[in-house]
Amino acid sequence: MPTATIDAIIAGEHPITHDIALRIERSLAIMPELWFVLQAKWHRQQESLKLPA
Repeated sequence: MPTATIDAIIAGEHPITHDIALRIERSLAIMPELWFVLQAKWHRQQESLKLPA
């Protein structure tokens, strides 16, 4: 995976897709479901920040 993609994921500019989660699992032995949950939480947080006060 290109370092630019990893940097973008860390910066919150690129989502963790199914393919990326599977790659992380192969490299780090971390279950892909964890990344799906974290990605969903991040999306919810971003949406809540957009809501008017």
